[in-house]
Amino acid sequence: MEPKLISHSLDHSLTLEDHIYQVCRAAKYLVSQKSLNFNGISKEQIVELCTLTALCHDFGKSSLFFQEYIKSKRDGTEYGGSTRDKSHSLISAFFGWHITEKWISRNDELAEHWRLFLPLAVFLAIEGHHGRYKSIEDVLKSIDENYNLLKRQIDRIQPEIYEYESSGFKLSDGKDFNIGTIDSISGKIRRLNRKYGKINLDIQIEHRILALFLYSILLESDKAYLASDNPEQYERDPIDIPDDLVDRYLRTLDTDGDMNEERRRAYRQTISGVSRFPLTERIHSITLPTGLGKTLLSASWALKLRKRIGRGGEGVVPKIIVSLPFLSIIEQTDDVYRKFLDVLYEKYKDRLYMPRYSISDFEYRNGIDEEERSDNSVDFFLNIWNSEIIISTFDQLLYSLFSLKSKHLMRFHNLFNAIIVFDEIQALSSELWKPFEYFFKKLSEVGGTHILLMSATQPGFFPGAIERVPDHENYFKSRRRVNLHIKPENRSLESFIGDLPDLLNEHSDESLMIVLNTRDSSKSIYKKIEGMIDEKTILERPLIYLSSLVAPSQRTNRIIDIKRCIEKELNPIIVTTQCIEAGVDIDVDHIVRDWAPLDSIFQVCGRCNR
Repeated sequence: MEPKLISHSLDHSLTLEDHIYQVCRAAKYLVSQKSLNFNGISKEQIVELCTLTALCHDFGKSSLFFQEYIKSKRDGTEYGGSTRDKSHSLISAFFGWHITEKWISRNDELAEHWRLFLPLAVFLAIEGHHGRYKSIEDVLKSIDENYNLLKRQIDRIQPEIYEYESSGFKLSDGKDFNIGTIDSISGKIRRLNRKYGKINLDIQIEHRILALFLYSILLESDKAYLASDNPEQYERDPIDIPDDLVDRYLRTLDTDGDMNEERRRAYRQTISGVSRFPLTERIHSITLPTGLGKTLLSASWALKLRKRIGRGGEGVVPKIIVSLPFLSIIEQTDDVYRKFLDVLYEKYKDRLYMPRYSISDFEYRNGIDEEERSDNSVDFFLNIWNSEIIISTFDQLLYSLFSLKSKHLMRFHNLFNAIIVFDEIQALSSELWKPFEYFFKKLSEVGGTHILLMSATQPGFFPGAIERVPDHENYFKSRRRVNLHIKPENRSLESFIGDLPDLLNEHSDESLMIVLNTRDSSKSIYKKIEGMIDEKTILERPLIYLSSLVAPSQRTNRIIDIKRCIEKELNPIIVTTQCIEAGVDIDVDHIVRDWAPLDSIFQVCGRCNR
């Protein structure tokens, strides 16, 4: 029979059957690229579950209400029904639960806790695929508010939908779906909500990870064909990246001096171990003083680990995801990566390497074509992080775990089998330490993800992290470049302002940086110094202000100005906040820092006498 149900009104109508087939195909393709090791459920079962979710996700589009709406859109006529009547996610979620229960009944070997939870995981994925990921409480509220709507919709389901099938799954298995089924499922959700908190926390975390995996796979699959301007653009096969790119780049740099000898030694010792540790060890750390080249070291370490894992038997080649806390250092790191990727980046563009942060360019190029992409296509490929190496902020990466928004959770499945580098990990807010530890420890177990924690001042909140720099303590013992004077007296800002003339005089032949705790206090100090120095002096000894009050693009320019002034020995005066502390590559002679925790004091020491 010729299909009559429509899914989308595009340049040409896309049938519901074709769309569902496309989503099932994309879902199977995405999961096939993963190595999964959940307890009590096999990868093959997860592939089936993702296919089942894709097959059921638009069941509600077969209602007469939705078909009247989409055909009026296609024909350019006015839709006479209500917005609520044409909604389809909630009824599709109930149908997905119904089909999942039938699938579970055929899989006796599933662990009991999965038998209890998987119908809800499928329900939540389908219910939220056009909005946000909901809690059980939100779902129950939605059911109560929409019960009469569900009764109307279920009576207007068009029978054609039951003819659809994919990979051995048939929607005809759900022909017995009716309002009684919805009542029964609603009761099960309420009972699960009451007793779920008693389940072991470790199991709950594993449930959450698989549930978000299902959701993420569905979100990308649902848009994969619709958002690609041509099928070739949806290329997901890994790119071969030589693992000696950083080695080649380092040979082009000037490497004279004692500091560079230390860098070379740390690099050799750390890189030599990449081929030796068991791949079952997945939580790593690199702890080195500032100025010893951790950015290039970690990039080389990750590329060599990627190559080693790719040579394994599972055919999985990891993405490399680098996450940093501040825009000021992310742009600096972005510049380093572009330099060593060089001609390879020119060939593959964003398909190879993608910086994703608030002021990065809104464009996506993959080296396949140079045609202008639609905004819809660009937005899709940027949101799914379709690249081999991604650099982003802590915020953007953590949104991929803890946000409820679909545009963030769409990329969640890319965290599986990845190598994730957290640079300046000490900057992670302390209230996130426990969720971070629980989540990434479990992700490393079930998703084969390698986590690298990098810092000069490791906060130590992740037990079991294995240090990859042999004898790393010796690099700290040999450093005697900073004299630290701590004066713990309680002083007012006004008192400090009174001492500014003497401070500036005393260090007139040195570069000087004053680091304050708040933007307001830093602004006050800057304005006071500005009022003390005449225009001629400022030309000879520049005064530069830096904080989050400065626009990100201007912040980068000011860091470049600071470096230029230091190189020319102009002895600049820099007034800033803690945004200067972690990872910013500048070298100042003398620093005055507001009272702060010890790790912040150590971090700012890293900007002195490098």
